[in-house]
Amino acid sequence: MMNLKEVLNTIANVSELVVEQWLNHELSQMRKKIRQKRFKTLSFYHPEISHPLIWVWNQAEKNIQELRRGSNKIHTELFELVNLGESIRKIEGTDVISMNGKYLREKTVQKRLRKELRDSKLYEKTAYVLRVAASYCKNRNHVSFIEESSDKTPDLRIAKDDTHVYIECKRKNEQTKRDKGQMHICNELSRILWRYMQKVGKNYFISVKARRDFRKGDIPYLKKLITETIDIGKDTRFIDSTETFALTLTKTLEKDQTIITKGFNISTDLDYGIFDVNYMQKGENLYVKNPQCIAFGTQDLPDRIKGVIQAFDTAYKQIPQKGPGLIYIDIFPSKMIKSDFMRLRDQLYGKLAVIKRVNAVIISATVSTTELSDVSNPSCVSQILCNKNPRTTLPKIFRIQRPYTSMLF
Repeated sequence: MMNLKEVLNTIANVSELVVEQWLNHELSQMRKKIRQKRFKTLSFYHPEISHPLIWVWNQAEKNIQELRRGSNKIHTELFELVNLGESIRKIEGTDVISMNGKYLREKTVQKRLRKELRDSKLYEKTAYVLRVAASYCKNRNHVSFIEESSDKTPDLRIAKDDTHVYIECKRKNEQTKRDKGQMHICNELSRILWRYMQKVGKNYFISVKARRDFRKGDIPYLKKLITETIDIGKDTRFIDSTETFALTLTKTLEKDQTIITKGFNISTDLDYGIFDVNYMQKGENLYVKNPQCIAFGTQDLPDRIKGVIQAFDTAYKQIPQKGPGLIYIDIFPSKMIKSDFMRLRDQLYGKLAVIKRVNAVIISATVSTTELSDVSNPSCVSQILCNKNPRTTLPKIFRIQRPYTSMLF
């Protein structure tokens, strides 16, 4: 656990690596652009305004001032900066090598990282590679960054005794224009249906599966179709007359009816699910009232899932044919739902059955920050998917690590 002084010392590792003079100049330029664009506040990152590291640093400074005034909230940007600073400290003693294992004396890790962290296009990937590298800087592992060449090369080599494992890292933003558009339409229809269920005093689980992507013009049509079905008051499953939508409506509880349960969960493999319920926890029991769920799906997988598969298809080619190799894929900011990981698991296991050079895929997703008073902190949720029949097995002394995550406070 860290106190505020230790946090400041940790993020100083970042300014020292990228050089404080460069950092201050970029902060000044970003704030100048914000004034020119006449933003009163800037609550999210604008690529045209600043480098992502500068944005993170600016937001972290604001958070630090809040903490000094007695706030107990940790924001994601400060957490990211602390992760970066601790990772930089942990990788001291690492080196840069060529793919054939030759130590490159003229190329230091610090020079390479300084260049990549200053590059707005490379920053997020480099920060993630650092977290993965930091997780292996223990138990007599020797971590090396591999120099890029004209041939495909992985990011890292982890050596221990006479064994080694190659690692390729990918970090992606899964919030594509398509996903944002689909979510916007589904949210708008959900608000309409929620208001209607409250008006008529009924609680339903509603799922809508489409043969194509949802369009804005579908909203009035689906509203009429679903509200008329709710009025009938029966559980039903049907395909609409255009054969575009498959709908399921299931009554949950009567209005204001309360049930006692150990838990309440509606499982769905649909793409955009919105769940609302009134509940109260008493001991082990959960008192549930007025549960409503509206879920949407399309025939084509959402980009947040397809993007991970595409990242894998690019990453495995960086691993040498004989392996052994690991692929780390980070989704940030995370908008995945629980069932996404289940679908990803099935897709990736199918890939691993064919691609023998990869021993495992580690999928990580950074989740949101929490109150300082909570024991939990913003943390990296990860899943390890192992190849059941790789070309080369991992050394017995090797242990797969999850990306390094700081215990901030």
